[in-house]
Amino acid sequence: MVEKIKFFLVDALRRVDPILLACTTVLSLVSLLTVYGAVDNFGMSKLRMQFAMTVAGVALTFVVANLDYHVILDRLWAVMLIFSVGILGVTLVAGDTGAGMETANKSWLTIPGIGIAIQPSEFVKITFICTFAKHLSSVRATINRFRSIVGLGLHALLIVGLAAAGGQWGLFSGQLAVTTIKVAATKVGLSFPAAFCLGICCNFLVCIAVWISFAADSVSGKLAGLFFPIMLFVLSGFEHSVANMYYIPAGLAAAANPGFAAQAAAAGVDMSGLTWGAFFLRNLLPVTLGNIVGGSVLVGCVYWYCYLRKNK
Repeated sequence: MVEKIKFFLVDALRRVDPILLACTTVLSLVSLLTVYGAVDNFGMSKLRMQFAMTVAGVALTFVVANLDYHVILDRLWAVMLIFSVGILGVTLVAGDTGAGMETANKSWLTIPGIGIAIQPSEFVKITFICTFAKHLSSVRATINRFRSIVGLGLHALLIVGLAAAGGQWGLFSGQLAVTTIKVAATKVGLSFPAAFCLGICCNFLVCIAVWISFAADSVSGKLAGLFFPIMLFVLSGFEHSVANMYYIPAGLAAAANPGFAAQAAAAGVDMSGLTWGAFFLRNLLPVTLGNIVGGSVLVGCVYWYCYLRKNK
């Protein structure tokens, strides 16, 4: 039994940052002495109570350091939230104003039969922190996915800026600019259903390419597995949201040049629908939704159904 207690204490000390614990303890003791010296008639009883609370806080630090907070977030956060809201309501209705406790806030609650006054607001703060942590952890994947999409878009715009600054669209007497504008105008001219379906087909092939590359052990095998599905989606004219984050802004930037715009108009390119609004609503939105369906449903869900469903 002694060995178990010793092992628990050693393990607890290992989990707690010793410097942080030491600083917290010293600051707590200094604050006690400061309050005791600044408040008249503080009394030894209150000093002993504050000291006991400090010791309890140090002990609680060890306990919390050895808890798996995922268990609290997954199983107890709802109970803690309901209890904290209830006890906060009781405090606001039947709580004390803290007479004689150097505070005028109605935030103290006296435990019946014991006579000890506590501040439930501290428990409420911890509960709300746990609640927010629970929901933040559940949407972390969504947040990371959103950050990834934004990052890809910014990189695409950077490439557009470099191409414009480098004069790339002036190659072949401006014919590269004409082709860039034509491609962008064609993409924003798609109907919502057409863009959605082309997005499904595109990301189906992209995810299959990644899946094939996982089956190869060598770099050459991975490249071969990636090449053919990607080649097929490009030759077929399917739509990929990340690729369009370059193609359409590039066409918009090229069309902003009066010389390139005149060349494109002379070549019969209709630029009337080539706007930023059309890019976001008529292409990026339906294509992104189609990419999600093509990758998650046609590849992810199908493979889950074939290989993982029985294990579940």
